[in-house]
Amino acid sequence: MKIRSGIYEVIESGFINAPSMEDLEFTLNENPLMILVLRVKKSPTPESTIEVIVEGDERLAIIFTNPAVQLNFGPQSPLKLGSINGRALFAALRVTVVGDYSSYQASYSFFLGEEEK
Repeated sequence: MKIRSGIYEVIESGFINAPSMEDLEFTLNENPLMILVLRVKKSPTPESTIEVIVEGDERLAIIFTNPAVQLNFGPQSPLKLGSINGRALFAALRVTVVGDYSSYQASYSFFLGEEEK
């Protein structure tokens, strides 16, 4: 099955009930290795943010801080993560916190865009 949405080709999509507040790791490519880390944290400041941090040559972390302010918290547009086999790689991620940060649910979709020039 192939799924397309406009210029995007969906390569993986799903939903995870994380049993705790531990990070989720997605291996997006084996060679070269590309790992995406989804991290949810609570901060004493009330602001909700999404931050993208490079954690080494092979790891990229997307950090959702204080996402409990709304259900299905996430960016409006897919985030560009890099490229795979000459095509731009994007992610659409959403998080819903359960209880008082005891666990969370994450929905994810990874897309390939058009060939990069």
